[in-house]
Amino acid sequence: MPAANALASFASGNNGTFSIGGNLNNAGIVNLAAASGRIGNVLNVAGNYTGTNGQVVLNTLLNEGGAASQSDKLVVGGNVNGTTAIKLNQSGSGAQTVGDGIQLVQVNGTSAANSFHLAGPVQAGAFQYMLFQGGATDANDWYLRSQLAAQIAPGDTSDPTAPPPASAAARGPVAYRPAVVGYSVTPLLNADYGFSLLGRLHERVGDIPNADSTQPVHTNGVWGRIGGQNLNADANDRFSADEHTFFAQFGKDWTLSHDASGGSTHAGATLAFGSTSAKFRDSARNILATSDSTGSVETQAQSIGSYWTRYLPDGSYFDGVGQLTHYQNRYGDIFGDSGSQNGFGAGVSGEIGKPFALGSTGVAIEPQAQLLYQYLHLNSFDDGVSPISSNTTNGLRGRLGFRLFKASLSNDSKTSSVTPYFTADVLHDFFSPGQTTVGGTSFDNELEKTWYDIGIGITGSVGKHSEAYANVKYEHSWGGAYRRNVFGQAGYRLSW
Repeated sequence: MPAANALASFASGNNGTFSIGGNLNNAGIVNLAAASGRIGNVLNVAGNYTGTNGQVVLNTLLNEGGAASQSDKLVVGGNVNGTTAIKLNQSGSGAQTVGDGIQLVQVNGTSAANSFHLAGPVQAGAFQYMLFQGGATDANDWYLRSQLAAQIAPGDTSDPTAPPPASAAARGPVAYRPAVVGYSVTPLLNADYGFSLLGRLHERVGDIPNADSTQPVHTNGVWGRIGGQNLNADANDRFSADEHTFFAQFGKDWTLSHDASGGSTHAGATLAFGSTSAKFRDSARNILATSDSTGSVETQAQSIGSYWTRYLPDGSYFDGVGQLTHYQNRYGDIFGDSGSQNGFGAGVSGEIGKPFALGSTGVAIEPQAQLLYQYLHLNSFDDGVSPISSNTTNGLRGRLGFRLFKASLSNDSKTSSVTPYFTADVLHDFFSPGQTTVGGTSFDNELEKTWYDIGIGITGSVGKHSEAYANVKYEHSWGGAYRRNVFGQAGYRLSW
C-alpha cells in the first residue's frame, strides 16, 4: 500500500498525512517513503495496528535525532500487536544520537514487545542504528538510537531493549558499526608487523661470531628465515584483535672486512614477504548471547631492506637496519561490507650488545639495547557506507634485555657446533599512534605500550659453510591493556 508521493507517478508531490479511520492489518508492505527521497510522510491509523509479518518502508535522515529528527512516521491511535519489519531508505552521514533518538513509530495505546524490528542493518558514518521501544515520556513508541542495548547486571531480568526513561536508555554503550573495529585497529597491527620484521640481529642472520670461530673466514653468504606469530591484543576497553602472521625473509651478506684479531664488518640486502590474517571483536556487542565478532582483515606485505653490522674481537656488535614495506589491507565485516587499503612503512633500527663471560663456566651473558623507529602511512578509502581517512603514525620502540648463552658446543669430531641461548627483554612504545577517522568520528586506539618477552633459541654450524638457527619467544603485557604474542622462526645461512 503506497501512500501519496511514494508512488512514482506522484513523486514530485508534497509530503502529507494519510489517514485510516479504523484498524490496519499489515500482511504486505506499507510504503510511506517518497520516491524522490523527500522526508515527512505520516500514516495515521485511528484504530489498532496488527503486523502479520508485514513491512513498513520509511525515509529517514540518520543524524543525532532528538529535536533534529527527520523521518517518515507511523502513528497508531490504538494498540500495536503482531510482527512488522521496518525498512529504511536512509540518508545522512550518521551521528551519535541524543535523547530518545529518532522516532519512527508513535503509539498512543500500548505496544507489545517485539512488535517492530529492523529489516536489515542500519549504518551511517561510524555508527550502527538500533531499534528501541520506549522513550523518556512513553514506553510504547519506537526509536532509532546509535547505541547498543543496556548491559544486564547479574540477576536483572528486565528487557534491555525497552528502557522507559531516557537515563535508562543512555546506559547502553555507543553502537559503532562492526567495520569500525578493523579500520581503527589494523594500522596498529601493520605497525607492529613492521617492527617485528626489523627484528634482532641474531634472529635475522644467526650467530656469525661464534660460527666464525669454528669455520674458515668467509667473504660472502646468503641466508633465509621463515617465521610466524599469533598476537592477541586489546586496543581499548572494548576493541580487540586476534592476528596470525607468516613471513619469509631472504638476504645476501657481504663481508666488507675481517680483522686478524677476529672482528668483522658486514653489509647486506634483504627481501621479505608477509601475510597476516586478523579477526576483530567488540566486547560491547556481546549482549544477550550476541556474538562480539565484528569482521576481519587480510594483509599482504612486501619489504626490501639493508643492514650494516660491525663485530668487535670481544664479541661486541652494532647492527643498523633500514626497511621499506608496502601494505595492502582487505577488510570485511559481519554485514558483508568490504574495503581495500594500500600504504607503506619505512623503518630503521639500531642495536648494540656486548657479551661478558660468567667466570670459568663457559656461559656468557650479553646485555642488549635496541631502538627502532617507523613511519607508517595508510591511504584513505571508502567502503560504500562512509569514507575512512588515511592514517599516519610515527612509532618509536625501545628494547632492553639480555641473551644468556654457551658458545660453540662441538661434537666429538669437531665438525659441527651449537650455541643454545635464553633471552629476556622489556619493550616499550614511546609514541601514541595516529588516529583513524570513520565518517567524521575519530578513533585513537593503541596497543599496550609496555611488555616483556622471554625466549629460547639455538644456533648450529654444520661443516665449514652452513649454519642453521631457530628460536621461539613468548611475550605478555606488563600491565594495563592485554597483549599476548607467541613468535617462532627458523633460518639457514650458507657462506663461502
